[in-house]
Amino acid sequence: MRGTLPGIHREGSFSEAAGSLCMADDRREFELRQLSLMAKRLEQFQDRAIPISRAISDLEGLLWALEEFVPQQWFNNFQEQWGELEISYAVAVTRPTAMPDATDPELRDATNEMLRLVRERQARLG
Repeated sequence: MRGTLPGIHREGSFSEAAGSLCMADDRREFELRQLSLMAKRLEQFQDRAIPISRAISDLEGLLWALEEFVPQQWFNNFQEQWGELEISYAVAVTRPTAMPDATDPELRDATNEMLRLVRERQARLG
């Protein structure tokens, strides 16, 4: 016999109160994990521990994982700053220029703003 999940009784009926509480806790924990990973990747990029291509890829995946969890305005603001990294990378790949890193003023500003957004959201979730 399979185990039961919180909020699900053996007969299959759903306890809404227990289910809502469990889902809220699970949702909060998931969001906090994704935000923590975002902060880590941003800090790694700032410390030049990972290249811009890895930062872009990882942040994009983490952002889309949060799409249903965060306010639309937060999502849009983060995506706009993330776009600064993506544009700089695309330009560098198509032209014979040095690969951009966190020392570039525009990228530094974008990563600082993304970190601010992440930390602000983490603080709201407590």
